[in-house]
Amino acid sequence: MSLLHPTRNRWSWLCLPLVTVVASQAAWAATQSITISPQPSASVGVANTLTFTAVDGSGKTDATYNGTGTVGITPGPTLPAALPNPISFTKGIATMVVQFMAAGAQTITLSSLTPALPSTSFSATVNVSTATSSANALSGCATCFASVGAGTLLIGKYPDYNVSSNIIQATHVGISTPSFVGGIAYKLPFHDFYGYHKLGCGPADLTTKTSDARIAFCYPYKAFVSLKVTPDASQTLNGFTFGISHALHQYLDLMVGVAYSAHNEISPGFQQAAVNVVKLQQAAGNPNYAAFNLAALQTNSSQTAFDGFPTQLLNANGTTGPLIYNGSITISHFRPGLFLGVSFPLGFKSAASGGQ
Repeated sequence: MSLLHPTRNRWSWLCLPLVTVVASQAAWAATQSITISPQPSASVGVANTLTFTAVDGSGKTDATYNGTGTVGITPGPTLPAALPNPISFTKGIATMVVQFMAAGAQTITLSSLTPALPSTSFSATVNVSTATSSANALSGCATCFASVGAGTLLIGKYPDYNVSSNIIQATHVGISTPSFVGGIAYKLPFHDFYGYHKLGCGPADLTTKTSDARIAFCYPYKAFVSLKVTPDASQTLNGFTFGISHALHQYLDLMVGVAYSAHNEISPGFQQAAVNVVKLQQAAGNPNYAAFNLAALQTNSSQTAFDGFPTQLLNANGTTGPLIYNGSITISHFRPGLFLGVSFPLGFKSAASGGQ
């Protein structure tokens, strides 16, 4: 008997769609539920990773499920305030990082699943405990950093002098003098377009470390304020800086800001006395004053105009006379300048507990 009997072929073609539908429904129902972890506990102020896992009827991860869903957490509050909804499943698993900011039972719900599952929503309860470690206690300042670094002034060169053994010495504060800074920095809630989207950043990355790259470049900007130490200046602790830094690495920032530096400048009274002495001694042919530029002393327009100038009168025969001025030789002024440098940010939680 031929297998190509017309009647039998007709029934075979009719059964094929039915078999396809049944097979599709069986595959669709492979994912029976969603499990939510961690359970049963978490800590206040600590970055907690919530994992949502699609499981099939046998309780195993269903790697075929790639849907989306909306997460809700009650009673809250949590950080970030706006949860990154919807979450997306990849091979049956989706994750979300949150910080619980209140102790007690927190209910996590997952709903609006697409594709839909047999149940319309899933929930779990997390018992949030009060943080006890130093890291937990400091986690409310996850955007705070201790910052140490080094740099120099690019513009804003002013004279700065010391007086040693009755001789004025210029310290050359300016581009040629490195400074060291130490202070605090705060991560700013601003980001660029390219890096933020390329790394898949979200609001949680402002306070939570998910990877080295994301903690550095999701929100790369920090505001800083630092004390400035300049070893070669007339005053070692000689000012402060403030400005904006940009992450070059998780532990390296480029700093650009304004520095206010203390400068010991020649007092107007001593300047006038020095000008009068130089006029008289150069006119008298005193070789001890031949090297000084009278115009530079009058304008005091360079960093080194008074470098090497004696505060006592030097006679032509090499002997010393009285002080040429009995008042203050220098006066201190704070002068602004553009500061450029690098810093090494260290999270306060890292310093206290050894982890970011």
